[in-house]
Amino acid sequence: MTATQPVTQALPATAEHIPSLDGWRGLAIALVLFSHQSGSLGYGRDVMSIAGPIGNLGVRFFFVISGFLVTHLLLFEFEKTGRIDIVKFWRRRAFRLMPAALLFMACVYLAAALGHVQLQSPRDYLFPLTFTMNYYPGRGWYWVHLWSLSAQIQFYLVWPVLMLLAGKRHLLHLSLAAIVLIPLVRVAAFLFLPVWYTQGHSLETILDIFATGSLVAILRQPAGESKGYRHFLASPAIPALVILLLAMNSLSQFAKVKMLLITPMNLAVAILVDRSTRITGDWWGKLLASRPLVFLGAISYSVYIWQQPLVNVGTTIPFPLGLALALLAATASYYAIERPSTKLGR
Repeated sequence: MTATQPVTQALPATAEHIPSLDGWRGLAIALVLFSHQSGSLGYGRDVMSIAGPIGNLGVRFFFVISGFLVTHLLLFEFEKTGRIDIVKFWRRRAFRLMPAALLFMACVYLAAALGHVQLQSPRDYLFPLTFTMNYYPGRGWYWVHLWSLSAQIQFYLVWPVLMLLAGKRHLLHLSLAAIVLIPLVRVAAFLFLPVWYTQGHSLETILDIFATGSLVAILRQPAGESKGYRHFLASPAIPALVILLLAMNSLSQFAKVKMLLITPMNLAVAILVDRSTRITGDWWGKLLASRPLVFLGAISYSVYIWQQPLVNVGTTIPFPLGLALALLAATASYYAIERPSTKLGR
C-alpha cells in the first residue's frame, strides 16, 4: 500500500452495487457462516473459542455499510432533486428485503403446521411478521438470526425521518450525537435493565453502528480533500488497523470490555469500508472486486435468510452438506425472488 495509489472521490448514484462494497458483504457473510458453523456436526472445534465472535464482526460490517449507503443515496437524491422521497425509499427497501424473508417465514410456518417445527403462539407469529425480533428475547431457534434484519428495517424506517428533521446542515450533528449518546444508552441498559435487554440487539442500543457508516457518507468529500487522511489510507497503518480490529473483536466476547470497544470497532470498520471505495488498484481492492467475492456479496442477504436451519448450531445436517445446501438455496432465492422483486421495487 503506497501513497501513490489512486484515491477516488465520487461514488456512482447506484452505489449499492459498487464492487468493493459487495466484496465486503461477501467477507461479512463468510464470517457469519464461519461462526454459525461452530459446533455443527462434523465441523470440529468450536470456532468461537478460537477466533472470538467473528459472526458479530460480520454483522457490524453489514450495519456500517447500510448506514453509509442509506445516507449516501439520500444525500444524492437531495442534491439532485432538492427533496427526499421517504415513501419511495421505504418502498424500494420493502421490495428488496421482505419477499425473501416472508418466503422463509412461510416455509417455517408450513413446517410447523405439518408438525416438524415447534413454535410458540402468538409470539413466534407476531414478532417475525412485524420485524421486531430484536425485541423478542425468547425467540425460537428458527428466528434467532432475524434480529439483525429487524434492526436493519427499523433503521431504514427511522433514519430518513431523522435526516429530514435534522436538515442537511445538521446531519453531521445527528450522526455524532448518535455515536456519542448510544454508548451511554448501552451502559444504562446493561446496569438497569434485564439481562436479555443488554445484548445489543434493540435499535436504541446499536444505532451508533449505523450512524458511524452515515458519518463516513457525510464526511466523504471533506475527508477526500484532506492530504493527511489520504496518506493515512495508503499507509502501513491500515494493516495495523485490521490487526487491531481483530484483536478488539476477540476481546469483545467479554461483556464489560465490549462496552469500551464497540465505538472504536465501529470506527475501524468504517475506515476500512471507506478506504475500499477510494483505493481500488491495490491487491486488497482487487480482492474485494473479484468475481467470487462480489457474487457472494450479491447473494449475501439470501444466504443470511436461509442459512439458519442449515448451518447454525443445532442443525441435524452435517458439515459441509449444510453449507452447500445453504448456498444453493440462497442462489435460487436470489435469482427467483430477491433480484426480480428488487427490480420491481425500482
